[in-house]
Amino acid sequence: MTKTMKTILCVDDHPGALSLLKSVFQKCGFAVFTAGDPLEAIASAEQTTFDLAVLDYELPNMSGISLAKSLRRIKPLVPLVLFSGCLSITDEELSAVDAHVAKGENINILLAKVRDLLHLSQRR
Repeated sequence: MTKTMKTILCVDDHPGALSLLKSVFQKCGFAVFTAGDPLEAIASAEQTTFDLAVLDYELPNMSGISLAKSLRRIKPLVPLVLFSGCLSITDEELSAVDAHVAKGENINILLAKVRDLLHLSQRR
């Protein structure tokens, strides 16, 4: 039985953060593509397949929550993780995503959440 490589879309307007996420996820065996702004992410979502998205909250043109809602319309079954250092995100906003991990947390917490969500999405 062949194990299919899972693909993650990472969206952050800070190139250093995108580079770090891409490196970490690739080292863990994931295929990764990135977007530096929400409009690029939406265009990518309409044209490509991915298994999970990791989104920053503070993005140009729209918030990570607005992006999550747009992605949910395009890919309703794809898990969405908000990975942000913003402290003022409301519970109502968080209802738009499947998980939230603070940027100050250990990266292993994000990896564990991603793996859990991918495992759960396989069961759908």
